[in-house]
Parts: sequence; C-alpha cells; structure tokens
Amino acid sequence: SGRSPVAEAVFMETLRLNPAAPYNERYCAKEVTFPSGAKVYPGDTVQWLPYATNRRTDTWGADAEVWDPSRWLDGKAKNYDEFMYPTFNAGPRSCPGKPLAILEARIALLTLFAHFRFTKKEGFEPRLMNSFVFQNKNGMQVYVHEL
Repeated sequence: SGRSPVAEAVFMETLRLNPAAPYNERYCAKEVTFPSGAKVYPGDTVQWLPYATNRRTDTWGADAEVWDPSRWLDGKAKNYDEFMYPTFNAGPRSCPGKPLAILEARIALLTLFAHFRFTKKEGFEPRLMNSFVFQNKNGMQVYVHEL
C-alpha cells in the first residue's frame, strides 16, 4: 500500500508512551457543563495529561506501560479515538500538522533503518526530564552502525 504501517505504528506507539508535550492546558472562555455534570467557568484552567492518559489500563490494557507497536497494526488503532490518545490533541483543537508529522516520521524511520542499525549503549537508561516538552536528561546514548 505504500503506507508503511509498521513505521507509523512505531511512531504512534513511541508518542503514546513519550508524548512530546506531556501535559496541556486551556482557559475557559464560557461556562461549560460536561456530561458528568461537572462545570467549568470562564477564567478556569483545564489541564489534561497525555502522558497519563496514554498509560490508562482501562483504555490500553494491563500492559499499558509496555511499548507495543502492534497496538496500531491490523486495524487495532480503530479501537482508540483521538480523545483516548490526546498526543495530537482532539476535537476542534486537534493538531492540523498531525498527518504531516506522521508522514515525516515514517520517511525518517524508513530512511534511517534502511541504512543504519542502532544499539543502546550498555548500561544506559533514558531519563526523562519533565518540562513543557519532554527531553532525555542525558541525551540518547546509542551506537550507530552503517549497514
């Protein structure tokens, strides 16, 4: 199909566990009543955490903390709507660049893995720094081997 579903699955699953923006917030402009009955008033701040939402066991299963790109293959991704996977936001505030980001990631992954093999430096464990945008505290220590 030319869509490279495995590369896309790798990208989506990586962002599920490590969203670029681990939290988001919006300010309420008018009163809103949620289906639960909860209300948000003008001036209130509403925050949500893709980092936590993307690890919910009631959505992703008992293995929610496990990196598993197969979640996105063979039509399984249809089980998840954009509100269950808010990495690119959802609804009217959904990221207009999402299709381009996925395309660029597929191209980058396919190009890199066609020419190189990557191995993690022995003993290195990534440590995320919490900030507006996730970063690895000590970079990404890998060896790059030309194929």
